[in-house]
Amino acid sequence: MSSTIPFHTIVPGCKEDDCDSIIPSKPTGEHYNNHEDTDSLPVPPPAPTKIPLRDQLKGLACILIASVGASIHGALVKSLTVLPTGYMMAIIGVFSVLFYSTVILHQNTPLGRQPLPGYFALRILLGCGAYVCKTWSFQFLPLGDASAIVFTSPIFAGLISRIFLREKYTIFHILATILGLSGVILIAKPSFIFPSTRDFPPWYISIPLLAALFMGSAYVTQRKLGRTCNSVAISFYLILCQGLSGGLFSLALSEQYSLPPCGSPRLCLIASPVCLIVVFISLNKGLRYNRTATLSLVRNLDTVLAFVFQITIFGRVPEVLSVIGACLIFAGTVTVTVTQAFGVTCGIEF
Repeated sequence: MSSTIPFHTIVPGCKEDDCDSIIPSKPTGEHYNNHEDTDSLPVPPPAPTKIPLRDQLKGLACILIASVGASIHGALVKSLTVLPTGYMMAIIGVFSVLFYSTVILHQNTPLGRQPLPGYFALRILLGCGAYVCKTWSFQFLPLGDASAIVFTSPIFAGLISRIFLREKYTIFHILATILGLSGVILIAKPSFIFPSTRDFPPWYISIPLLAALFMGSAYVTQRKLGRTCNSVAISFYLILCQGLSGGLFSLALSEQYSLPPCGSPRLCLIASPVCLIVVFISLNKGLRYNRTATLSLVRNLDTVLAFVFQITIFGRVPEVLSVIGACLIFAGTVTVTVTQAFGVTCGIEF
């Protein structure tokens, strides 16, 4: 009958309590079976983090606030037609920077080097370009028509996501693109299809389309940034860049500088940057807690409110073709949003 010999009697000078440091630990798992080093094994990608329901509801509320604020801001910009576009953007930018500085000082937000600086700068430039084109469109096009064309941005976002983020592009995206372009044609009413009933040149339509392209690209860039960047910092640099671009735009066109008349124009000029700040903060927070699809669906409320303001505030009843075109754009955006949210592809992907 064999007996077990204590390890400390085999290794001279080793106490019984210290033997664990000498005995090698038994390999487990893959080490025990294959005797391979874990450094040579591929590391599986981390599982996507599910956003808690409370954060999703918070993001949805932020997007709703941004949608209503953007509609009010558009109506305020439309009422400031007495001011040149670049001059107005410069004044709004100055007021916005002053108001926003108090938020930055209160929250002690760092404005130095940001994570992913290349994408951060691209987000700022794209957002600035979208704002300049959108502001011009609101001033020189009917409010409802301009708003409807601008919100073809989810269609552009889906296409850009397919090219740069390698996301799925399904048959529903193609359907949404066809619906969106059909809506734009009905709003633009080109003379080779419809009688010339519009009161603006046809090339005006290219400006809100450019705004939609910039906005869709900005959404994709913001999603690439995710939660790495502070929404307050993004909003501050956006406002600063927009004010500077407005000043350069005004100098390039040699616009005349003069204060707006007393009364409602000056009140609108002061209220506009406040709405802009609310939109930027809410929109960036909403994008952090919700997918782009959710944002696109909720922001369709902008188009509805734009037509309501066009009728109630500016007394301009939209044409039937414009309303049909807006409905087609709305249908295209909803198609992209719902199919993306539920992962519906019908087995046809590109």
